[in-house]
Amino acid sequence: MHVKRMLGEHYWPIDYPTMFWGLQHSPEPREGMRAFMDKRAPAWIPDEFASRDDRR
Repeated sequence: MHVKRMLGEHYWPIDYPTMFWGLQHSPEPREGMRAFMDKRAPAWIPDEFASRDDRR
């Protein structure tokens, strides 16, 4: 579908720098990215909402 491509073309210049700014200046995006790479739930997700495999 072309809508996804159009959105990507128009919002990429905003989304890409914003994501990296967040990773450098805010702890929540960093924890989210680390959790994604470690294949676990982020620390800010309560245990009752994390899947069984993601529990700490």
